[in-house]
Amino acid sequence: MKYTIIGALLLEFLSLSHVKGCVNVRPLGVANRTMVPDIKMSSSSSFRESVDYLTAKHGRLYTSRAWCPASLGGDDWLQVDMGNYYNVCGVATQGKEYRTDEWATNYTLSISLDGVTWVEYNEDNRLKVFAGNIDGVSVVRQNVTSVWARYVRFYPRGYQLWPCLRVEIYVEFSPPIITIKPETQTIAVGNHLLLNCLSKGSPKPKVTWSLNGNDIIFGEVLLNGSLLVKSVENDKNFEGEYRCVATNKEGSASRNAVVIVHEKPKILNSLPSYSPYLRGKTAVLSCYGVGDPVPSITWTKDGSPHIPRGTIHADGHVLVISQISARDQGVYRCVLSNYLGFAMSATNLTILDRPTIDTVRTRKTIRAILYHTINIGCYGNSILPLTYTWTKNKVAVTDSDNHGNNMVRVFGNLLIITPNEPRDYGTYVCHVNNTVDTAMFEIEVVPFHHETNQSAGTFAALSNSPSSCEARLGIIISLVIVFLLSLALNLRLIYRYRQMKNASKASLKSISLGKKMNAEGSNLMKDTEIAWDNLIPAGHGGPFVNAGIERDTEPAIHYRKQVDDD
Repeated sequence: MKYTIIGALLLEFLSLSHVKGCVNVRPLGVANRTMVPDIKMSSSSSFRESVDYLTAKHGRLYTSRAWCPASLGGDDWLQVDMGNYYNVCGVATQGKEYRTDEWATNYTLSISLDGVTWVEYNEDNRLKVFAGNIDGVSVVRQNVTSVWARYVRFYPRGYQLWPCLRVEIYVEFSPPIITIKPETQTIAVGNHLLLNCLSKGSPKPKVTWSLNGNDIIFGEVLLNGSLLVKSVENDKNFEGEYRCVATNKEGSASRNAVVIVHEKPKILNSLPSYSPYLRGKTAVLSCYGVGDPVPSITWTKDGSPHIPRGTIHADGHVLVISQISARDQGVYRCVLSNYLGFAMSATNLTILDRPTIDTVRTRKTIRAILYHTINIGCYGNSILPLTYTWTKNKVAVTDSDNHGNNMVRVFGNLLIITPNEPRDYGTYVCHVNNTVDTAMFEIEVVPFHHETNQSAGTFAALSNSPSSCEARLGIIISLVIVFLLSLALNLRLIYRYRQMKNASKASLKSISLGKKMNAEGSNLMKDTEIAWDNLIPAGHGGPFVNAGIERDTEPAIHYRKQVDDD
């Protein structure tokens, strides 16, 4: 028979699980079919196997029959599956006494943990050959230096008539002892969790795990009894008190360990990539997350933690900005962090600005003279780009609306029109548009009318005067000049009058002086009339003509009277 050398891992396991010495040794119970069922007995071959005459199930100590191989000279074996791992301390054999005494005079053993990989039993580094029986009745027991195994094979080497065997295995029975206990530990979500629980006992203890008093349905119990949980989930169900229990026929042992699961921050409600708000409204940005330890929360605007107009609420989860304006626009970030790492969410806050009309710059009423071009300006306010459209009587006003002498030009917020007929007057509506809303403003264009409370002469002069601003300005300047000339003439007359009064005693001289003065006064009045007639066209009369000059010779008459009296 060829034997396979056990692997390094199995050898390590045997070394760790090996129980030195044997105490409390008892028969395994091969002789008792309730302890070792027939299915646990097997062989390489059996004599008259077809009729179940001397098969493996009869290879039990003290049975009436025995196991015998099918032929002589072969490498046949009888195998016992003990059903668990035991510390084997001895074996016993017996020959066949049924009808004919036949027995094995010597034999060797092989052991296995899994029934696949086998190891020959050695002592002093050589194959151990055990002395067998001397008849078919007696029982011969041999000691085994304690070895850990589940499967045992008996190989008859020498025999009398036929190599027949009946066997028993002696094992140690000891309660479990936990040799390496689980340790309390802290683990981060996503990492592997390994809790050791190595035990010894014979038969080999079965290790079970519980968490907070409940059976564990996750993870994997390794061959040595340790618990392995791959990639601990984000769930508090993984946190608490773990308990391992090692149990066999002789008793049980247990150990506890506390596991704390920590979690790096995770944001539950990410901020939207784009957060539009109407100007003047209140912006509310929320950022909720989880983590263990509880993560700290910081807010930044365009990379800066300084947000002068923002207030923090709900333990830092909510940022509130009241009466938002253009200066509040920017990229806002929420950062959650603890010692395991950080999580971040960002949003671009923009202002949705409804357009408004600048009523200071935009006139509500504009007076226009027929055939004269006027500019109608409309001025909107918004932080967003604006567009302008114009309507009249709910019909769009465009450059194509020209008819007759009515010229229409649209330059965005500026409407240029030349009214040619009454229908060109009326209500023009300016529409100020952006991506948020539209504002409208009505502008009345009305005909220009003269004031009716002026005197007939003034109205006639103004109605027949040039229509241009330059002509009107010239008339005003002329009136001012006439007024100043009249004032200067009156002052001069008064001055001369006083001089003549002081010289009244010189009658002859005064008379000639009076005549001369009267002549000069007449000349001055004529000069003034000529100047005024040159300023105002012919046919224009009224109270402004010869303003400030009266055509009388009262000073001269008064002077003559004084002379006569003298």
